[in-house]
Amino acid sequence: MVYQIFPDRFNNGNPHGEIQGRKKDSFIYATKEDSPYYIKDGHGDIARWDFFGGNLEGIRQKIPYLKDLGVTAIYLNPIFQASSNHRYDTQDFIKIDPMLETEEDFKNLIKDLHKNRIALILEGTGHLLLQQDRPGYDPGRGKISNILPAREDWRAGK
Repeated sequence: MVYQIFPDRFNNGNPHGEIQGRKKDSFIYATKEDSPYYIKDGHGDIARWDFFGGNLEGIRQKIPYLKDLGVTAIYLNPIFQASSNHRYDTQDFIKIDPMLETEEDFKNLIKDLHKNRIALILEGTGHLLLQQDRPGYDPGRGKISNILPAREDWRAGK
């Protein structure tokens, strides 16, 4: 069974729920009971993204729960550096978004998933790579074929 996880909304694994890697012009909720609310500008565009603070450590801590559910694979929405909470506006396919913590946290998640025989599927945003006019677009770095060979260590669970 595959379980899809929207990392920001899943679980904060920090001891006191603190949030790392805070972003400029973002809104962080005080409690899990708060309802999502987007702050928009005069044109209707999102001016401040909202965050609940879920992170990779929070996912790692929930592996026993996922295993009890019978999960054999987790599917993560994008986890790479971006401005938004959903991260479909990925800016760098090599860097883990700082609000989700570090690459070391990602490696620990992979290691523990493998120990528990749970596969990991990462969602990519390849369709957005075609938007060459996007701010920060780098044709050499933005191609999936240029990224995957550099991340062999992730595929091997190292």
